[in-house]
Amino acid sequence: MLKDIKGKRFNMLVVLERADNDKYGNARWLCKCDCGKTTVCNGQSIRNGHAKSCGCLQKKSAGLLSYKHGGSNTKLCKTWYAIKQRCFNKNSVSYKNYGGRGITICEKWLDFLSFKEWALQNGYREGLTIDRINVNGNYEPLNCRYVSRAEQNRNTTRNIKVFYKGSKITISELSRIINIPKWKLLSLYHKNIKEFYKIYKLRAKE
Repeated sequence: MLKDIKGKRFNMLVVLERADNDKYGNARWLCKCDCGKTTVCNGQSIRNGHAKSCGCLQKKSAGLLSYKHGGSNTKLCKTWYAIKQRCFNKNSVSYKNYGGRGITICEKWLDFLSFKEWALQNGYREGLTIDRINVNGNYEPLNCRYVSRAEQNRNTTRNIKVFYKGSKITISELSRIINIPKWKLLSLYHKNIKEFYKIYKLRAKE
């Protein structure tokens, strides 16, 4: 029985509709890749993760793609590309802290020109970096801003310190001591700081 996967996302591919079967009678699907291209893929290859993109991921080792809009070597385009990798590419070293936690990029920003337009209208300039206001939120217009590196650092674990057994330590250090992933500690800290300290104090007494 044919499994309907229309509308679902698999890695960098979103399934649009059924395509003609291949010459062996296997189901195929028309998909849209995050790079903007469409491709026809075998259903089984999509589901088992063999087909991750339209083929653009394989070109990564050769450098950034030469997108039709140009500017593939600009810092802004590299930022956009890096965001998509950390959100969608399971082979990215950053995936576990982004896509692995459910953080994604809004549909509109899957198109570079839309992302570029927002950036230029919201303070982008050389020397600034994109920052998510809510570190547990997605890459989208209402949750992003351009700030200096120093301002962004204030939104990370390096500048959140707590007292643990008489010593003032960072969230990262606490994570190593109590053996809990720092993203879990940071997530609770931002969602409910009182609950964070409640749990933290209990562990501090153990």
